[in-house]
Amino acid sequence: MLTSELKDFVEKVQNFFNENIIKHATSQQILNKHNQLLDSKSDLMNKLWSEKNTQAHIDSETSTANAQIYELSLHIDDLKSVEKKCDVQKMRLMAECTEWAQQSFIHTGFPERFLMRRMLNSFDYSDLGF
Repeated sequence: MLTSELKDFVEKVQNFFNENIIKHATSQQILNKHNQLLDSKSDLMNKLWSEKNTQAHIDSETSTANAQIYELSLHIDDLKSVEKKCDVQKMRLMAECTEWAQQSFIHTGFPERFLMRRMLNSFDYSDLGF
């Protein structure tokens, strides 16, 4: 049989090893978790980089689309201006046709609409930018 001092010593050694084994296991678990977090961080950083590139591409496309919208709105404004000029010219022509028809051809039997259509069809639109 072992003496009481020897039993105490053996018990202390066993406790020491048990505590160190537990500490080592805990350290390994912490180290594994740390490595998992590092891997997750790398994955997240790669995803963030990819998303930033995607956002930059979207921003570029948005800028291009906005520039095209602006150019088209300018073109629409130009077309509206030409349309107004055409409307004014059309009204002038109709007034001229009406006046001409009343002065020249009403008593000859030509219908007024026929004369206006004929004058409008023969009008040169090139000075309006067409």
